Amino acid sequence: MRNFRHLGQNRKQLNLPININNYIANEVLGGTTGATGVGLDQIVPFEESISSYTAGTFVSYEGSIYKVLSNNPSGLPNNSNDYELIISNTLGSTGPQGVTGATGATGLQGVTGATGATGLQGVTGAT
Repeated sequence: MRNFRHLGQNRKQLNLPININNYIANEVLGGTTGATGVGLDQIVPFEESISSYTAGTFVSYEGSIYKVLSNNPSGLPNNSNDYELIISNTLGSTGPQGVTGATGATGLQGVTGATGATGLQGVTGAT
């Protein structure tokens, strides 16, 4: 965390709270850091034979990740209200074509090519 002690001497002039460091940490930077979340090592494969999952457990099913919402959930994760889809293994449809971009700048002049072959003899003109 940054130290804002240099502002402390002027806090009365600035009408700042008594502890500027706590104020900055909580009000400006968004508060204190929350608890560490569930790691990927805590996701268990879903098994139909197990009905004793507890709320808050993360299970993987058919390539997707679900959060168990209630103790002893029923049904399959992909069609039961006892599970919340967290990460889907399916891709959405392709989006619409974007607009054409602006024309780029003209490129540099190329090198001069080799001299071409001599052309055919022309017809003789009138006398």
